[in-house]
Amino acid sequence: MAITFRKLKNEVLEPVSYYMKKFDGTFSMSRHYHPYLEFMYCQSGQFAFEVYEEEDGKKQFNLYTIAAGAFVVIDAMVPHRIITETEAMIYNVEFEVKTKSEYNPYGIFDVLSVNYASIMGQGGWQQIAAAKNGYSIVTDMENVEFCARSFLAELYDGVKNFEQALSVQSKQIMLLAEIGKCKSVGKPSGCLWYIKRVWEYINRNYASDVKIEEIAASVSLSKAYLQRIFRAYTGSTILQSINEARVNRAKQLLRETNLSVGQIVSQAGFKNSQHLIYEFKRTAGITPSEYRREIQQRKVNHQMLTHDSGPFREDLEEI
Repeated sequence: MAITFRKLKNEVLEPVSYYMKKFDGTFSMSRHYHPYLEFMYCQSGQFAFEVYEEEDGKKQFNLYTIAAGAFVVIDAMVPHRIITETEAMIYNVEFEVKTKSEYNPYGIFDVLSVNYASIMGQGGWQQIAAAKNGYSIVTDMENVEFCARSFLAELYDGVKNFEQALSVQSKQIMLLAEIGKCKSVGKPSGCLWYIKRVWEYINRNYASDVKIEEIAASVSLSKAYLQRIFRAYTGSTILQSINEARVNRAKQLLRETNLSVGQIVSQAGFKNSQHLIYEFKRTAGITPSEYRREIQQRKVNHQMLTHDSGPFREDLEEI
């Protein structure tokens, strides 16, 4: 049985798979799950994160846009995958839960006392560990990007002595601390808190008739001010981001179903077929029909980085 965030006791976390990689706009992995705790950071560009979750009493795959400066924390055994339609620089690390007798490089835990269960039970990590569907999408409002890059660079260099093992463990703890700070309760100073709330609102409501006035009201800002800071931080307008989320949903349905463009309209939140085709071509550079033909012709081979990963199946009794 895989150990999740909530079930940690006296175990430690060993980084078993990691990368800093630039993906092109044609990458797609198969739906899968694994017994590892995973962190995935979007350093530039954006990627689509698809996750199996319960919504309105039923389980289904939902798609979310992870923009530059945001990251995902995924619990063990949560079915998911990522898809890139544009270039994206992604930092990733998967942690395996081990006892200190199984993982104690150069005896660091003989001199360093680390209680990961306590970390998961405090502040922002308490919220992450308690997430209903086993994942959290978070905006970097602290120094997560720097800590992730520093931690991964250390892992790439390899651990050849006690000092390096101690340095890796210290940077791992710092990364976890910065992640927790981003998720902590309360409103941080600055504009990024509002940008995060806008993204959350869009990801929840893009399939409905989303109005910018409603988004502004949800974060207690004027419409004009919210639009100004959102564009300054993201380079896009709120309306463009709403339509990009809708296009991503349309892409998912084109890839995975035989629904016609007309049938996809309402599920993706567009007003009509003309609206869908216009926004799709503006965002993707091709029409929905051309996209579907291109996907059907494309053969994707994804080599899993960890041997314990498994393909997702609807008939799994336990996830």
